Amino acid sequence: MDKALLVGPGLEGGHRFVDVLVKTGVPVRAALWHKPPLADWRLSVVTPARDSEGLEKLFERTREVFENTEPRLELDENDIYFLGAKTNFAKSLRNQCSGIKNRATTIYDLEGDAHEAFVYFAK
Repeated sequence: MDKALLVGPGLEGGHRFVDVLVKTGVPVRAALWHKPPLADWRLSVVTPARDSEGLEKLFERTREVFENTEPRLELDENDIYFLGAKTNFAKSLRNQCSGIKNRATTIYDLEGDAHEAFVYFAK
C-alpha cells in the first residue's frame, strides 16, 4: 500500500476494520499503520488473542469481518499483521505511543530504525 492510499481509503478502512474487530470480541491493545524501512505499509494490530487463540483463528475472524462489513472494507488482508501483546514490538509501541489517538507520528523499532506511522490508539 502506498502513502497515497494510506491517507485515503486505507486509513478509513483500517479504522473501520479495527472497530468491527473489537465489536466481535477481539481485545485490541494497539492499532496502527506503519511503514518499516524497505517494506510496504502494514496495519499492525496488537492483541492478546494472538497468543490465546492463535493466528489462524484471528484470520478466520478477519475473513468474517471482510465478508460481513458493509460498505465493503477497502483493505487487503495481506497488509494486516497481528502481534501478541507481550512482544517486544508491542512493549516498545506502548512506551512510545501510549495515549496517542488518530495521529501521524514516527515510531522506532528495536534497532532504532524509524517507521512512518499513523497510530489509531495504543494502550
